[in-house]
Amino acid sequence: MLTLLLLLTVQADPLKAAADQAGAHLSAGKSKDAVGVLEPLARQAAAAAPGPERARFFYYLGCAAFAEGNDLLAGRSLARLAPFDQPLYAAHARYLLGRLHHRAGEATEALANYDAVGPAFEKEKKNPAPDFVGDAVFHAGVLLYELRQAEPALARFAAILQKEKRPALVEEARLRAGLCQVRLKQNAEAIKTLQPLLGHANLGRTARWWTAQAILRTDGSKPADALAHLQEAAKLPETGAVPSNGELLLALGDVLERSGKPAEAAEEFRKLEALNLEEALARRAGALAAAGKLPDAESVAARLEKEFPSSLFAGAVALRLADAAFAAGKIEEAAQRYQKTAGENPLARYRLAHALVRLNRLPEALAQMRAISEPERTGEMSGVSLLQAEVILRTAPAPEDAVEAIGAAALLKDLQEAVSMLDKAAAATPTPELQMRLAGAIRLAASLMADPAERAAAANKAREMYEAFRGAHAAHPLRPVAEYERANCYALAGDPNQGIQKLERFKADPFAQAPVAPLALLRQGQLYRQVNNPGQAVVVLADCRAKYEAALLKDPARASWVPLLRYHHAAALKAANQAAQATPVLESLIKDFGNSEWAEPARRLLKEGKP
Repeated sequence: MLTLLLLLTVQADPLKAAADQAGAHLSAGKSKDAVGVLEPLARQAAAAAPGPERARFFYYLGCAAFAEGNDLLAGRSLARLAPFDQPLYAAHARYLLGRLHHRAGEATEALANYDAVGPAFEKEKKNPAPDFVGDAVFHAGVLLYELRQAEPALARFAAILQKEKRPALVEEARLRAGLCQVRLKQNAEAIKTLQPLLGHANLGRTARWWTAQAILRTDGSKPADALAHLQEAAKLPETGAVPSNGELLLALGDVLERSGKPAEAAEEFRKLEALNLEEALARRAGALAAAGKLPDAESVAARLEKEFPSSLFAGAVALRLADAAFAAGKIEEAAQRYQKTAGENPLARYRLAHALVRLNRLPEALAQMRAISEPERTGEMSGVSLLQAEVILRTAPAPEDAVEAIGAAALLKDLQEAVSMLDKAAAATPTPELQMRLAGAIRLAASLMADPAERAAAANKAREMYEAFRGAHAAHPLRPVAEYERANCYALAGDPNQGIQKLERFKADPFAQAPVAPLALLRQGQLYRQVNNPGQAVVVLADCRAKYEAALLKDPARASWVPLLRYHHAAALKAANQAAQATPVLESLIKDFGNSEWAEPARRLLKEGKP
């Protein structure tokens, strides 16, 4: 044992001499010479007994190899200092290991070493702290930001801003803190953090870029404010950091478009051609289209197609050109353009449906929307279900027109589809109007159900929705409509007397003043006939006509209700054995509304009363 100790002591002597020589080389900035002295003895040093000299040897070798960019040798040498109980070397060794692991993409090991630097230095009880202690905190922040852990990264940079005295590091930490705040959606704070750097010679370009990003991500912000920062950034030289010239030109063009200056955006995209011709052509074509310069846009789009026949931007350009035609009121042209790319682009299909609705080609629009899958109905496409339901309701015939079982079944299927679409739309955006539309579709579907129990269940579901609406929106303009439809639901569920009773409220204010009041009283008259009380129906309908008919005739939106009121008034008179009184009502209908859908039924009813 004693012999072994003597041998190790002898072995330590050349290590000490080599470490002394390497230390002198490192002090003189000759790291290559230091590696040359130490590396041949590394195996001998590894066999030496742990202690300060062995630690000093591998620390110097690690420092020299790190300086020479020999990360493998540096890492192996510095790892020899584990468990890092030598206070003279531990803190700096952990910092260098953190940098090595960071460069190698070994995030967990890098962060562990960075975070160990501060505690290791505290054991040395030195003052002031050397630069690498602050550098470890800074690089830990950089690493956490790279890992998209913005909150702990921000805490590291905040610590630098509070404690660090070196201006360059403070400025870099301020910039990084601003980036973290943007990522955390703390946009107002980011703008404030970055403000002192806007005029910085090296960091100003990046600071202005991220200030613009923070402004653009702030609700209610003005793109013009972001534009000013981007334009100032463009005046500064590219430094290799964010943004590159290409990124800056793209952002400038995008913000100019958002600021309502698409022609100026097109010019910025033109400048991009030297850096990224394909994307520049695509963006420029879109901006020209938005500026209303369709011929120029088509020319640029043709160049894109010629030079990049398989361009991934082609679909987006075609969509922009179609959007421009739509915005210019050229709906037919827009539909044709959307059609070209609708098969590959669900958004184009949705916009094609919009164009077809504008052209009143509703069955075609419905077919386009039915081809859009459920997973695609998000974001800008979230309105598909609502538009699909509206088109179904607009194209569906009145339930009374579906006299055949097959026709009724097909109409019911369509209405149930509309209910499903409205249900999804109302779940995503639960507005009062959508809730009313959904309840109305359910009530309409209920009217086509042959099974009494199913019909009553659907009608009661709609009624409950109307009741929920009036409870939540008592003063809403649609409240009278909810009351009217609620009464209809009672009748549809098999309780016409309850429906009659609920419609009584339309005979007094405030519901008597509602636009729907004449229809409510018409419905009450119909229900009185349904319960074999035509005399009361005559009274209600006569009063309704006397109170509302003159005003309805002056209202283009409701004038078509007048022949409907006259027809049902006459029908009630005939049912009450007052055929003589019904005749002039029918004759006035035929005279005043000879082209209406109620003229022919009125003629038939009139003939029935004649011998």
